[in-house]
Amino acid sequence: EVDRELVLLSPRDTYRIGALLTNVSILLLSAFYASLLNRYRQAQRQQATIREQQEAQLQFLKAQINPHFLFNTLNNIYSLAVVRSEKTAGMVLQLSNLLRYVIYESQSEQVELEKEVSHIRKFIELFQMRSETPLDIRFGSEGDLQGVQIEPMLLIPLVENCFKHCDFDTNPKAYVRLRLVLREGSLHFDTLNTKNDADRQKDRTGGVGLQNIRRRLELKFPGRFRLETEDRGELFAVRLSFPVNAARSEKPLIAL
Repeated sequence: EVDRELVLLSPRDTYRIGALLTNVSILLLSAFYASLLNRYRQAQRQQATIREQQEAQLQFLKAQINPHFLFNTLNNIYSLAVVRSEKTAGMVLQLSNLLRYVIYESQSEQVELEKEVSHIRKFIELFQMRSETPLDIRFGSEGDLQGVQIEPMLLIPLVENCFKHCDFDTNPKAYVRLRLVLREGSLHFDTLNTKNDADRQKDRTGGVGLQNIRRRLELKFPGRFRLETEDRGELFAVRLSFPVNAARSEKPLIAL
C-alpha cells in the first residue's frame, strides 16, 4: 500500500486561494446586486408608465364630464331664453361662475373639498333657477371639510344624475336628497331622488356619469372604494365612499 501523507498548504498558497475565493464572492455579490438594481429600475419604469397611463385615463374621464355638464346647462338656459324669462341673465352669470371652476380647478389633480361642495351648491342654485316654483332639493354636510382634498368633479356627476332622472316635471312631490359625511378618514356621499318609471332601465345600466366615476375610482383607489346603486321602484339611491385625509373635527349636520 502507498502511504497517504497529509499535504499542508504553504501560507502563500493559502493567501492565493483566499484571495481567489474573495474575488469570486465579490463578483457574485456584484452580479446579484446589479440584477436587483436592474429589476428595481425596470419595476420603477413600469410603475411610471402605469402612472402615466392612469393619469391620462383620469384626464380623459374628467374631460368627458365637462362637456356633459356644459351641454345640459346650456339646454336649460336655451329653454329659458325661448320664453324670454327674466332668469336668463342670472342663469348665464351663474353658469360663468360654474365654468370657472370646471375649466380651471378640474385640471388639478386634487382640489379642496370645500370648493367641490361650493360648486355643488352653486349647481343646485342654477338648477333651481329653471323652475317657476321652488324645488324640493336638500343638501346636507357633516364633518370638518377644511383641509380635505379630493379629485375634482368627482361628486358633481352624481348630483347631475339626480337632476337628470328626477321627475320634477311630472310629480309635485318629487325631491332630491344629497348628504355628505366625513367619518374616520372616509368620505361618504349619498344621493336619493324620485324618478319616472321610464327611467328605471337607464338607472339600472348606470349611465355615462356613474360609469365615469367608477372608472376614476378604480384608477385612484383600487379595492378601497364603494359605489352602489339601488332601484327602489319610484326612488333611486346611490352610495359612494372612498378614503380621504381625515378632517380635524366634526360639525353638526347643515342643510340647505
